[in-house]
Amino acid sequence: MLEFHPITTEELPKIVPYLSGNGAHFCDFCPVNLYIWSGLMFDSYTILSETVVFRLKTWKGRVAYTVPMGNGDVRCALHRLQQETAANGQPLIFSLVSEKDLPLLRDTFGTLSEPRTSENWRDYIYDAPKMAAYEGSAYAKQRNHVRRFCKSYPDFRIEELQPHHLPDVEALLERFPVQRGKTDEDVLEEVERTNEALCLMDKLYLFGVVLYVGDRLVGVSAGSRVGDMLFVNFEKADTSYDGVYQMLVQAFAQRYVTDGVRFINREEDCGDEGMRKSKLAYHPVDLLAKYTVEVLI
Repeated sequence: MLEFHPITTEELPKIVPYLSGNGAHFCDFCPVNLYIWSGLMFDSYTILSETVVFRLKTWKGRVAYTVPMGNGDVRCALHRLQQETAANGQPLIFSLVSEKDLPLLRDTFGTLSEPRTSENWRDYIYDAPKMAAYEGSAYAKQRNHVRRFCKSYPDFRIEELQPHHLPDVEALLERFPVQRGKTDEDVLEEVERTNEALCLMDKLYLFGVVLYVGDRLVGVSAGSRVGDMLFVNFEKADTSYDGVYQMLVQAFAQRYVTDGVRFINREEDCGDEGMRKSKLAYHPVDLLAKYTVEVLI
């Protein structure tokens, strides 16, 4: 029997070294998302043949696994998962499968079920240097918003997110649901999880920026890096300030797009039409689909 472990802040240092081997670049595999969704989507993890595998909770109590990631023997790890599920009389299901991993699974196991996916859970990927510079005609609207913001609020300042900013961030997050006109359970839970994650910034490998106008915090953006991908994991702003999001998006990118960062992942739209429109306005270079497949015997 394989030994699986809960995903905790104490376990993350054991997991993180394997994540840069994840060519899929999915936001789900950021340390902060692994932690936040532990016990909900992510059940646990194990190390197999120098790769990491996550066990997922899926529909109707079924269990799925992620494709092994890391620089170890991926095929050996896949066969061990096959032995594990066969011994337990379970189907072998893989979720959070990338386009590039589908051929690997077919070659390893033979026949697979028809891959299932949803456009609501695609990751939005951007050219990192272009987003940091708002380069080219595609970003003309964003540049105009930034100019208006700077002209309207000349007393703005941008700082690196630090623990002493957290009370101001919490106050901003308290205003966020009402300002968005959304006070349902999902939005309130999102605010709660954001506060929790930011309080554990160092342990969750997070960094970020805050945007002030005078003494008032009007925006916060926090993310992480895995390999050549910069992730924007949290982004909240006071939209009563014209251009605040365009300013915040560029501020985060300018500070953290360094040598070796090629792409920015701004996560999913979760089927929210307003969010989808906003993410498309920044001109993604790719939309990463995530598949679920079952090995057919």
